[in-house]
Amino acid sequence: MKEALLYRDPSRTYGTPDPSACDTAVGTLVSVTGWAVVAGPAPGGVLVGLGLREGYDARAAQHSPAEVAAPFRAFSATGWRCRTARLVSARLVGRNVRWYAEDGVAVQAEPQLLPAVQAAALRCAQDRYVVTHLAAQRTYALQRSGGGGSEG
Repeated sequence: MKEALLYRDPSRTYGTPDPSACDTAVGTLVSVTGWAVVAGPAPGGVLVGLGLREGYDARAAQHSPAEVAAPFRAFSATGWRCRTARLVSARLVGRNVRWYAEDGVAVQAEPQLLPAVQAAALRCAQDRYVVTHLAAQRTYALQRSGGGGSEG
């Protein structure tokens, strides 16, 4: 089964997208692609997308999903799920869509496992990652000191 998981990604340049704008984008995706919104209970915990490539350089070393999962296994046998994903960021800038995409993992975990998220991000040399705290309805980005990047 193919699925798309959409979440708000804060940009240093453009801020965090407004929820109503995201709802409009979802409506457009549904009407244009034929995909359907799957209703169900709201997930809990935190949601984090982690890239497998070090930083934003297309030539950089790439890690495996198993390397991302290792810190979670070290912290806890339960309370988390790590799935391979294609991480895509798209922003409307003027009349153009600005894209960034890379292979990664989507992690859903209990909030007390945030240290495992941090360990996985460090292991894969991520410059930046976004945490969506679902129960608190809060989204924030964490960036490594001195980390660069061209996302925006």
